[in-house]
Amino acid sequence: MSVNFYIILNEFAGGGRAKSLWPEIKAVLQERQVSYQVAKSTYPGQATLLARQYAKQHPDLTTVNNVVLASAAMVHCTRC
Repeated sequence: MSVNFYIILNEFAGGGRAKSLWPEIKAVLQERQVSYQVAKSTYPGQATLLARQYAKQHPDLTTVNNVVLASAAMVHCTRC
């Protein structure tokens, strides 16, 4: 069974660095053939809302391992 990731991207994280690093992160994911879906968080609290909505829509798939917040944790990516 393959793993699919649901990435919640806050482009404003790290003072906007997450947005500038997203193309690099995306390239690494594609290079490694990682299956993912991206949702962009555009206002405070939306990331939590998006994660909850995903969990409700996919209760059988949702684990801590496949919902990823692409925010401050990823702003240091250098080929991840």
